[in-house]
Amino acid sequence: MKQAAVFVLSAVTLALFALVAQAFDPGACHPDIEKYCKNEKVVDGELKACLKKHLAQLSDPCKANLVDLWLEKKKMDAKK
Repeated sequence: MKQAAVFVLSAVTLALFALVAQAFDPGACHPDIEKYCKNEKVVDGELKACLKKHLAQLSDPCKANLVDLWLEKKKMDAKK
């Protein structure tokens, strides 16, 4: 029973990460990342903080992509 619960939880977690990965198109933000956040680390949350810091300067396609990603994350968080 415990193994089944762990398996289901793992499967749901992987599905959620896949959904977030699909929602974000790094190509839309690539020029902005190169311009404003080139040396930031993704794993430490530095890139996310940098993009938020420069939100007003980001290109429209990048902004739209980030908004879609943040809205999708908010929906997933609400389902928890």
